[in-house]
Amino acid sequence: MAIVYDKELLAWYVITLKLRGTVESRLPKKSTYGGEIVSAYEPRPPGSEWVISIEEKLAQAWVPQIVSLGLYHHGEEHLRHLEQHKWRCLHRVLKRSGQGIALYLDSVKKVEWRARACYEGRISMSRNKFVEMMVLDGCFVIEMFLGFAEGFGKLGYAFNDPVFSMQGSILQIQRDMIMLENQILLFM
Repeated sequence: MAIVYDKELLAWYVITLKLRGTVESRLPKKSTYGGEIVSAYEPRPPGSEWVISIEEKLAQAWVPQIVSLGLYHHGEEHLRHLEQHKWRCLHRVLKRSGQGIALYLDSVKKVEWRARACYEGRISMSRNKFVEMMVLDGCFVIEMFLGFAEGFGKLGYAFNDPVFSMQGSILQIQRDMIMLENQILLFM
């Protein structure tokens, strides 16, 4: 018997299994007719409005809506408005830690080659810009985790802060943070 530590994760797993079962049960049943395999499924024409609509929704499911983390969606126009808040976050992290930015930049520079190796293909971003992005996004993620654990008010953010409060865009940010293509690297 297994012990379940995360009920929400278990719920998602059960939902996934149920969805898989439903999809598999609706797959066309193939039979043979005169030696030829015949399917009961008649596909819609590929250019139909319905198919196009579904394809557009699928494409949107892989694109963050409010915040870019890491390289894949960095600099996209619709995600730029949160960049100023990342800088504000970095300022607070530095102030609380009592350390200068050089410590953070130097630490990330030491593992930059490992970070670049985790991405597919050639990265055209300069070394300094890449390290800056990793520090900025890393501090943002840490600040989010601390804010959830300790409360954003304890970190010095106003109750009605547009980003760093439970009143702000936090649900959209959470959704974007768990997207596979929108995560920063974690080294042990």
